[in-house]
Amino acid sequence: MSIDADFYVSRTGKDSWSGTISSANGADGPFATLERARDAVRKLKNELSQRGEKRPITVGVAEGTYQLSKPFTIGPEDSGSIHTPITYRAMPDKQPVLSGGREISEWAVQDDGVWSATLPAVADGSWYFRSLWVDNVRRPRACLPKKGYYTVAGQVENRHQGFRFNPGEITDTWHNIDDVEIVVVQFWTEARLRIQSVDTAASTVTFTGASWRPLDWSKAWFVENVREGLNRPGEWYLDRSNGVISYIPMPGEQPDNVTVIAPINETLVEIAGTKEKPVEWVTVEGFRMHHTFWQMPYPHGISIPQAEIPRKEGVVFAGNLAYGENLPQVNVDVPSTVFCSWIHNCSITNNEIAHTGGWAIELFDGCRNNRIDRNHIFDIGAGAVRIGDPACPKDDDLETSDTKITNNVIHDGSQVYLGPAAIWVGQSSRNIVSHNEIYNSFEWGISVGWSWNYWPPARHRDNIVEYNHVHHLGESHTGCHGAIYFLGVSPGTVCRNNLINHISGGCGIILDNACFGIVIERNITYHTGAAGLCFNYNDSGNIVQNNIFALSKAHTYERFGDPPATGGEKVDQTGILYRNIFYWSEGSFMRRDSWPNFDTLMDYNLYWDTREKEIRFAGLDFRGWQSQGLDKNSLIADPLFSDPDSGDFTLDPKSPAYLLGLSPIDLSKVGPRRAGPGSGGDSLF
Repeated sequence: MSIDADFYVSRTGKDSWSGTISSANGADGPFATLERARDAVRKLKNELSQRGEKRPITVGVAEGTYQLSKPFTIGPEDSGSIHTPITYRAMPDKQPVLSGGREISEWAVQDDGVWSATLPAVADGSWYFRSLWVDNVRRPRACLPKKGYYTVAGQVENRHQGFRFNPGEITDTWHNIDDVEIVVVQFWTEARLRIQSVDTAASTVTFTGASWRPLDWSKAWFVENVREGLNRPGEWYLDRSNGVISYIPMPGEQPDNVTVIAPINETLVEIAGTKEKPVEWVTVEGFRMHHTFWQMPYPHGISIPQAEIPRKEGVVFAGNLAYGENLPQVNVDVPSTVFCSWIHNCSITNNEIAHTGGWAIELFDGCRNNRIDRNHIFDIGAGAVRIGDPACPKDDDLETSDTKITNNVIHDGSQVYLGPAAIWVGQSSRNIVSHNEIYNSFEWGISVGWSWNYWPPARHRDNIVEYNHVHHLGESHTGCHGAIYFLGVSPGTVCRNNLINHISGGCGIILDNACFGIVIERNITYHTGAAGLCFNYNDSGNIVQNNIFALSKAHTYERFGDPPATGGEKVDQTGILYRNIFYWSEGSFMRRDSWPNFDTLMDYNLYWDTREKEIRFAGLDFRGWQSQGLDKNSLIADPLFSDPDSGDFTLDPKSPAYLLGLSPIDLSKVGPRRAGPGSGGDSLF
């Protein structure tokens, strides 16, 4: 099967050929590289313009692995138009791989069964990597402890640059101690630090850099890239001092029956225009994008390989190059496999993005009316899709907006950086996040909005989060804070028809500090470790209606408190909650009995504890709660679900929910939809 394309790219091609035929005939054939095809598209585009001809231009890419030592770049001169869109597409039924990796094959098997290979580029300082894949399965670096975590034993004077440990957990005799990395797991993020000094007598450690939060404010810590921890099948260790990599094979693995890949490139595709000349009407479709590296800033006195110097201008990386990384919440400063800025009307669709060191897809500044659709994104170092900037853009042109993030399957993130969301929308408006499936290790499934206060005004507004299935989160080191998370003033933002279930330790839907103007409706959450619905005290003007919050483990509803970042008074009026069902069989309805006030408007809700215990509302019985002006028309009664333990929340026709005006919630359309006619074909997965 073939497609009609203007140019073809193949592993068996030559850039000296015309590129206009898909198979080589000895004298002519396809191109060998995407860069050559891109340059040919530029020429053809100009020729069509001169002839007044308007039609699509397509580059078809054949099966095979295309190793990229630098990103494939698309700039303003490569733009299409509404009448002449340009597509770089895999050939039908083919899945070409764009790889940022290099195969390691020169293995020697030692007497103890450990494989080793000497890599001259590592020894001379031009290459260093922190990820390794064996047959596309990520392998862990040598680590300590071998089970569980260490805990911080106490404070030191500089709480951001050191801590006290339990005797024997850190030693100054570790091999090549400058390359040992201490990972401190904190709340919603982590610090990844190098050792400056160790006092074994006092059991204290000092690092070359400082963390974002005090290091004793942590959940746990562990050690990576420590040779003394190399003792389990699947683990590996890279010794920068001599360029030797050591790997303990899994049962059945032999050097000649597996493929071992290490990364050499952090970004595979870069689509970047300018404010004056954005990239327009370009589609990248059907590729597998694999094997990108992540970087760790170096301590004093160690040269930095060119490959690890941050590349993108205008991006402020979290770590100081001399010290290490102290990562803020959600890890928004981490590089991405597909990087876009100043692009309009472009599409990234039907790709597989996996085995990465950082984020999968990033739309940075000035991106407008773009589509991220039907991608399979997994085994990623950070999160999957990042839209916009954490800082509020100064003008409309700079704002990234109007992105459709649809029908993607996203799972197994946080493989390097511990605190990202699967989908993060920052200072960005009018985006649609719909019909995605998200599961396994992420701190949040979907995070929208990025300001901690009411002033100055933010850019995140009119975003729609709908028909997503977010489930089974909580597998990463930091656990899970919440499935769907909102932050800051967000007028016009709607969260509707989402299904959230099996969130270990975390909440279902969170409206954090200064949320205002958000509508939460027709969602179902169940089997969450914490509250199905969670508000900050410092919220106002939100509407929560016609939802089901069920079977939370500890508590079903929570309000917690933060003052505005500007230092003003708390608002203490979360919004309007009506016609919702709260249903639980363990724990309590509320986490806290103490409320600053009772300004929240709650009515026509249905409450039921399957144990038929008395329900307490902020320490009050139902009558006392109603005397505060809340839930005067609400009921305590069994909603008569069909099979809630199995996730079937269909209401019996006799349900008392109907007396309160609740409508049935139909979630049959939740999750990814397969491509329809005229949409570019079926998904890869």
